[in-house]
Amino acid sequence: MTALEILDVMLQEGFDPDLVTYNTLLSGLCKSGEMEEAIAVLNQMVERDCLPNMVSYNTLISTLCASGRIEEAMELARALTVKGLLPDVCTFNALINGLCKDGNHKIAMELFEEMKNSGCPPDDVVTYNTLIDGLCKNQRIEDAEEVFDQMELHGVSRNVVTYNILIDGLCKDRRVDEATELMDQMIVAGMKPDKLTYNSLLSFYCRGGNIKKAADIVQTMTSMGASRTW
Repeated sequence: MTALEILDVMLQEGFDPDLVTYNTLLSGLCKSGEMEEAIAVLNQMVERDCLPNMVSYNTLISTLCASGRIEEAMELARALTVKGLLPDVCTFNALINGLCKDGNHKIAMELFEEMKNSGCPPDDVVTYNTLIDGLCKNQRIEDAEEVFDQMELHGVSRNVVTYNILIDGLCKDRRVDEATELMDQMIVAGMKPDKLTYNSLLSFYCRGGNIKKAADIVQTMTSMGASRTW
């Protein structure tokens, strides 16, 4: 029995589905990858004057992005203002993540700037981490560093994940001296490097055949109490 058939049975039995019912169905359909049926349920909500809220739209937008259907997700997000709703942090995070995974870092950056000017400032570390990660994976290290610097300007606290993402990006771009400096900054900021931090440096030195440096990293890991990778 499909979700729409379940809704029809409920109506026939005199039960009028409410927003919670619809959102529960949307969540289940999205989790099982049944996107076409999820979109049909959203359309039925509108037809029955049970107006979708941001939970409804974000559920679909996040799943569309995760499925690589970025353009559809963007269209759904653009339609929010027409419906009297405004994209929130969850909406922007999903879109930025999807765009970065799709290699479309330019639009991701534009969306980030739009976010700052739309009354929904990126005051969440997740937004910054998502964008920095996407930029690093697309070899846009300078842009990633710029976003990293903006965090302090906008009063957003970096976390271990933030540092690890950029350290790994710098190492993969063969800028290990900057990566090491960033790890030092991380320690000064009161954060303890973990095995992911050291793995990035260790991987760089092992790939380059610099066994001495690799051994030094292992020794530092041990002295700092970070667990080894093997």
